[in-house]
Parts: sequence; structure tokens; C-alpha cells
Amino acid sequence: MSLQRRTTLGTLEASQMNSRQSTGPARVSQTAAAKNKRLTVGPGSFSTRAPLQDASNQARLSAGQPRGSMVPRRSSIFGSRPQAKNDPRPLADKGFQKACIRSLITYLTNHGYNHAISEKLLSTPTSKEFLHIVQFLFHKVDTNIKFGPKIEDEVPLVFKRLRYPFQISKSALQAVGSPHTWPALLAALAWLVDLLNYEERAIAAKERDAFDESGQRLFLEYVEQSYRLFLEGEARDADASLLDEQLAQQFEVRDAETGVDIERLEAANTALRAELDAARTQPAPLEELERKRENLISDVGKFRKLIENLQAHGDMLRKKVDEKTADLAAKRTELAAVAAENQDLTARVAAQSINAEDVARMSKEKLKVEEVLRTVTAQKDRLEKDVWQAEVQLSRHLEELEGAVRSYHAAGDRLKVLPSDAKRAGGLQFELTLHARAARPEDMLSGDLKGVIKPALAAIKDAYTSKTRAAQAEVLGLAEAQDGSEEAVSEKQDAVAQREAALRKVEAACRAEKERGEGEVRGMAAEVAATEELLQQLGSSTGADLHHADQRHQALVAELAEVRAGAAAEREAVTGQVLAALDLLMSHKAYIQETLARVHGIANAMVRDLQPEAA
Repeated sequence: MSLQRRTTLGTLEASQMNSRQSTGPARVSQTAAAKNKRLTVGPGSFSTRAPLQDASNQARLSAGQPRGSMVPRRSSIFGSRPQAKNDPRPLADKGFQKACIRSLITYLTNHGYNHAISEKLLSTPTSKEFLHIVQFLFHKVDTNIKFGPKIEDEVPLVFKRLRYPFQISKSALQAVGSPHTWPALLAALAWLVDLLNYEERAIAAKERDAFDESGQRLFLEYVEQSYRLFLEGEARDADASLLDEQLAQQFEVRDAETGVDIERLEAANTALRAELDAARTQPAPLEELERKRENLISDVGKFRKLIENLQAHGDMLRKKVDEKTADLAAKRTELAAVAAENQDLTARVAAQSINAEDVARMSKEKLKVEEVLRTVTAQKDRLEKDVWQAEVQLSRHLEELEGAVRSYHAAGDRLKVLPSDAKRAGGLQFELTLHARAARPEDMLSGDLKGVIKPALAAIKDAYTSKTRAAQAEVLGLAEAQDGSEEAVSEKQDAVAQREAALRKVEAACRAEKERGEGEVRGMAAEVAATEELLQQLGSSTGADLHHADQRHQALVAELAEVRAGAAAEREAVTGQVLAALDLLMSHKAYIQETLARVHGIANAMVRDLQPEAA
């Protein structure tokens, strides 16, 4: 914060609250300011112990002055003792306290407060935490503020200098977190935060208006210098021209800077529009993540089933390994017995007397035994290979059987026969469980496939086949009814067309009759006008002629009235007939539309009912 802002906060008087700030030089000299000894919150000048001493000295000086003196008594830096004011804010309201806490937390976190802060901590803070917050806020008011060893004694003085309208007692600072003192202190901190926020907004607004102010100042300086040159006479015309050129150059430089700023803002705006278009055209990240999540969930289910299959296969392989291990131990035992027998036979042979014939015989027997051993070994290898192939084929068949069971369960879910309380299960247990380690093939499936499940499924199939046939027959009947209705509608439409044609003929006849009647009326009116004119011409004729003309006129008027009444009656009759025909036509059309809509609705409902059953 600038020195000017800190001085404003520290020395604002009541007389300055609504006064307009002058743009001219300050009228109060430094000597007068020194005499008043007003303490500011400026850099290097805020020490709370010095003001207390000045206040006591001034109080002692003022106590020695006579009451009747016309010399104004110098008051202390705090003025007269303020009257205790009642705080109109709802300090005990929990909502007000939470709002103050949120405002305080927002300001502290946005301005680099380096201690832990939370709503729970500010609900019942300790004196140490309160002093940390107060010191941080006071440093935002004045970066060069200095405190004494007892900060809690100086906090009320700072609030007084900041013109806080309510009293803060030192005893309240001894028990900050107590329920009867903390709301008032929290309200004071919120007031200080509002003051700081207001000052920041004022500085920001002043910076925003800096360009206009500088432009006005520049123009005023130009007007001042031009007027001065004008007063000096024609001798300074060259300087005036130079001044005009300088002003034009300054405005050109400013215009160039403004143009650069406009181009930069337009480029930034174009980039933001491109980002916005890209964000609108690209798929929504949430939808993409939802799709990935569904795929991952599906993969997890597949991996779990694969793990279960692999575990079953591993159990089977471990069982086979155990069997092979037992066979190996038996073979080793047998081998040891054969080796012992061989040693015994070797000892017996060594003890016997061997001749050439025995050696030859034994050699032949050895060759035969070796040939038998090779044959047995080859047969053993072949059998082991066959066993391995059979195990691989068995594993493949088990996998196929598991896939068939899964397909069966999926089809059962679609047909609503699984589980046993499904719509079409009928209380029967259609679920199948595969037992890969079963000793017999018929024990590999948990349910009675041939005796219970297949007959039940066949019965369900037959029932829904019959329902499907009945529904198809009903649909055919409805289709025929719809065709009949359409034919009836077509006939009615033809009848309506005929009625409309007749109506058009009647209307044409009515128009012709109307035109003829209107022509006759116009002729009669012309004849009446001629008669009246003749009567006017014959005003001087004899009484008999006048009486005859009068009778002729009355007869023509009566005939005209009779013709008009007849034409009106005929027009009303024709209009009534046309309206009755139109009403009948619209009623029949509405009936046909309702019938068609009802038939289509019934057909669509039956199709919707038959679709899941056919599936």
C-alpha cells in the first residue's frame, strides 16, 4: 500500500468524510501539521507507546488551561472519550459469524497468510492465533508498523486510529475464544478486511482511470502553454507551432501504443475463440471418461472370470502334478527294487561259473531285454503324448462348455427364466453350474438337463409359439379390419368430395342468384329514383296524375321490399344448408380419424407386446 493510502486511513477526520478533495496544493503547512501532532499509520511512524505518552502529556497540558479561555484546548490524539455505542450488527447470529469467517479466510488465503487457517480454527481461536491474524492485517495497512512487547495492549489503539466505531477492551483480548468476546472481535476483523478490500478496489479503479487523467492533464498543459504563447504575441508563433507538433506527436505515440494493445487483445480474443470452438467441437470429457469407465468395468468382469477359470485350471494341474509326483515316487521305489534285484542277480552271476555258452545266451537275452525296453519306452512316450493331447483337448472342451453355459445364462436372462423367481421361470431352477472336477460326465452340470430343464424350456417354447400364432392371427385380423376401415374412409372421402362439389355448385348458384337479386334491386331502385324524379317534374300536373304516380311508387316500394325479404330468406336457407352439410362432413371426418387412430394404437400395442416374446 502507498503512503498516501496509509495516511488517509490514519488521519481521516469527521470533517473530511463528505468533503471534496482539492486538486490544488495542500493548504496546511508542515509546521501546522507538526503542531497538531496527528499520528499517521505511515512508514516508520507507528509506535503505539509514543502516542500514549503524547496523549498523557496533552491531557496534562489541557488540564492546566482555564475553562473560559478563548484559546482552543489541544485535545489528545483520540479526542474526547467516545460514548459507548451499541453494535447494530447481529454478532450472536451464527450465519453472520460464518459469513465473517468466510470473508476473513478468503482475504488471508488470497494475500499469502503463512499460518494454518480454517473455519473450525476460527470458531474458537486462541489468543496466539488471533494476534497472528491481527499482525498480518495491520501489516497490510502499514508495512512498516512496529509493535511493542505486549501486542494485546496495542491492538485497541490501532483500531481507534483506524476509526473503528466500537470499543475493543483489553480484557476481551485476554480470552479471545470465549463465546461472549469472540463475536465482537470477529466482527472487528471482518470490518478491517472490508476496509482493506475497499482500499484495493479504490486503487484499482484509480489505476484504470489513469489513462484518462493523464490525457486530460496533458491537454490542460497544452492549453496553458498555448495561451501563454498567445499572450506573448506573434513573436512566439513558431513556438506555438512547435507546441502543436509536440502535442500531435504525443497523441500519435499514444495512438500507436493503443493500436498495439488493440492488436494484442484481438489476437488473444482470436486465440480464445479458437479454444472455445475446439472445446465445443471436441467430445465432452465426461462422456469419454464414462465410456472408458464402462469399458474398464467390463474388462474387470472379464478378468475376474478369466482368473476364476485359470484358478480352476491351476487346481486341476496341481492335482495332476500330485498324481505324477506319486507315480514318480512309485517308479523310484520300483527302480530301487529293480536295482537291488539287479545287484542280487549280479552277485549270483559272479558267484556262478560262467562258460562261453552262458555268456552268449546271456548276451542274446540282454539284447532281447533291451529291445523290449526300447519298445516299452517308446510305448510309454506315445502314451504320455496321447495323455497330454487328451488333457489339452479336455481343457478346450471345458472352455467351450463354459462358454455354452454363459451363453445359456445370457439367453435365460433375455427370456426371463433366470433366476427361479423370474417372470417365465414358473418356480423352476433353470440355472446350471459347471463342475470341472466331476468324476462322471453326467455330474458336471448341477441341474437335470434332460429330465427337467429341456422339457420345461420346450413347454415354454410351445406356449409362446401358440401365443405368437394367435397374436399373428389377431394382427392379420386387425390388418384386415384396418384395410376395411381404409376402404370405408376412401368411400367416405369420395362422398365428401361429391358433397363438396355439390356444395360448390350450390354456392355458385347462390352467388348467381344473389347477383341476379342485387341486379333486380338496383333496377328497382333506379326505377324508384326515376319515378321520384318524374314526380318532381310533374309537381304541377293534375291531382289525378299525381295520385296515380304515388300509387305506382308505393307499389314499386312494396315489390322492392318483398324481393329483398325473399332474397334474404333464400340466402339464409342456403347458408343453413351449407353449414349443416359442413358440420356433417366434419363430424364424419373426425369419426374416421378417431377410428383409424384407435386401430393403429391397438396394432402398435400388439406389435410391441409380441416383439420381446418373439425375441
